[in-house]
Amino acid sequence: MSPSSAPPFQPYPPNSPPPINTLGAHPENLPYSGHTHAGSGQALVRSKRHWPLANVYFGFSGILGFKERWSLILFVVFGGALMAFCIARAEFFNVNRLLELMIPGEWYLYRSEPYKGLLMFHIYTSIFAGFWAVWQFIPAIRRNHVSLHRLNGYLTLILLIPSTVIGSVIARRAYGGAVAIQAAFYVQGILVTYSAIVGYWYVKKNTRKHRKWMLRSVVYLAASVTAKLIQLISRQIVSNVGSYYTIWTCPEVQFLQAVGHGVPDFASTYPACASDPNTSTFADQNSIHLLVHASMDETSVNRGSAVREVVAMSIFVAILIHALGVEIYIRSTENMNRFRRGFVLERTEDGDDEKPVNDL
Repeated sequence: MSPSSAPPFQPYPPNSPPPINTLGAHPENLPYSGHTHAGSGQALVRSKRHWPLANVYFGFSGILGFKERWSLILFVVFGGALMAFCIARAEFFNVNRLLELMIPGEWYLYRSEPYKGLLMFHIYTSIFAGFWAVWQFIPAIRRNHVSLHRLNGYLTLILLIPSTVIGSVIARRAYGGAVAIQAAFYVQGILVTYSAIVGYWYVKKNTRKHRKWMLRSVVYLAASVTAKLIQLISRQIVSNVGSYYTIWTCPEVQFLQAVGHGVPDFASTYPACASDPNTSTFADQNSIHLLVHASMDETSVNRGSAVREVVAMSIFVAILIHALGVEIYIRSTENMNRFRRGFVLERTEDGDDEKPVNDL
């Protein structure tokens, strides 16, 4: 057939529908192909109703400066938990209410100096330090208000480090002062203090490392919140088991009896502590130790015993959870970590244009 007799070129079969121009088309107007793979018209239409909420979330996340998808949620959940915990503990500022607010038996050990003064110092400084520390991890403040970030950081450190040191000192009397309980508070205090000091050391030397170590410090501090939650569960488990006991001294149970938090029949319950005070000195009474049943379903003494039984375990488990969590988060957000040069944040070091350095 000669070129002049060739039929005209037809890109589409006869009687077929005209092509659909999907360039720039809204997902709602795309044809449905029968598949539900990602990117198909129907999948996008189904997700359309979720867009307004997602836009609000990512818009607010962008205002605060968060770059990762889940950072705002993590900040609200964990940062909000720490702030709420600090606000709730503000009632401890009133020293006259500590007897009713503290675990039964605790105030006896802290009511005398120097522990009373050290306890109040720890309460005030730790609550303010925990509340202010949360604001340090809002990226918009770090990037756009550097002076405010530094000022708040210095104030937080000035409160945090002495508070942690004093907290370790008064741990000698915490929840009866058992060695395991002291060890738990010492480990947490060392982790918080060491991380804070290392973070401060890097504040002008390496912004990436500064962020990581300060994040570790606050996360270890927030382990106290998780420990409280673990205690709520574990002390009830201990009560249900029914075979746990802790050691108390006679003056401790006598003090609770004197302030109206004792047992109905003190003499028959604790006969060793019910002797005539004219024939038994305070020193002798203080040398007598009792086994107190750990149960949240009995008297105040037994409830205090249940809490004492689980405190050390709760703190160690909380520290483990927070240590794993913060390291996972640090490594998952490595690409968003920045170096500071003057007032500019950059993602890489000099000569490293492909990916940021994975330092600890």
